[in-house]
Amino acid sequence: MEKTSRGPINFTPIIAGISATVAVISFFLGLPNNFTLSLSSQEGSVLQGEKITTEIRIDATWRNRQRVSLSASGGPEGTNYTFSPVSGPSRPGFSSELSIMVDKNSLPGRYEVIITGIGSNGEERNNKYFLNLKPAPIQQVDSQSQVASGVGQVVFPAYIEDLFSLTGRLGDADDLSLDISSTEDPHSIPSCLKLIYSTSRTPIKGWAGLYWQYPDPTTGYEPNGKNLTGSNQLTFWARGEKATEKVKFMVAGATTGFITLTSKWKQYTLDLSGKDLSNIKGGFSFIVNRTLNPDGCTFYLDDIRYER
Repeated sequence: MEKTSRGPINFTPIIAGISATVAVISFFLGLPNNFTLSLSSQEGSVLQGEKITTEIRIDATWRNRQRVSLSASGGPEGTNYTFSPVSGPSRPGFSSELSIMVDKNSLPGRYEVIITGIGSNGEERNNKYFLNLKPAPIQQVDSQSQVASGVGQVVFPAYIEDLFSLTGRLGDADDLSLDISSTEDPHSIPSCLKLIYSTSRTPIKGWAGLYWQYPDPTTGYEPNGKNLTGSNQLTFWARGEKATEKVKFMVAGATTGFITLTSKWKQYTLDLSGKDLSNIKGGFSFIVNRTLNPDGCTFYLDDIRYER
């Protein structure tokens, strides 16, 4: 039988009822070296000078493997971040415990901490952790020490925000607005208290004020105030926006009278010698009025504290 050669055989396949002369076959070649960074919790609270932990989890999004290194940034000044371990493989993945050690002098507040993972191929992933920093409990001294030194239950110097809450309202208090974390040239970094007195509304009393008090009325009733026995003065720093601001400061019967603030930070002292400080509920206050500030005023306070 004679054999004859044949050329290519052309055919037209029918795929799901659709005529196709050319069939294109795609092959899945794999994904880049991607990974995910997740947290066991997105928020936590800690006291000044103490530590809090959270767990970081790294997982590959595909089969590829790379080494991921961890770091953290942001948060209160002076905070120390420690990862255990500090790096690991994205596949099969690993967990790391992040310890956040807060400095005892860090200011209370809500801070954002950025957790970062960087892979060996340069891929970067970030996640946010919100840290709520609470004031540490006021240090107590034993009764024997109190008798020996005459010191009350508070160790001095003691900052006003650690003892009292700024929740007391006086006069036309609605004419006052405040920023408790102003970064406009604070006396002590990172922030100070900014207060704005507006005279745009029709006055009711013609004056306004705020005061730091204990207990905080939002937390419940407490019959006794703070025992500040042993303190002999309260000091604070103040400045005015225009150097024309006239403000009166008071505590425990001591007062500055109305004083004109300077545009530069200046320290003021209220003498508490001979005052009964065993049951203080109003820790510090100020008053402004329309007569002396007809166009309103803006002023700043910082580092308010009781001293011996």
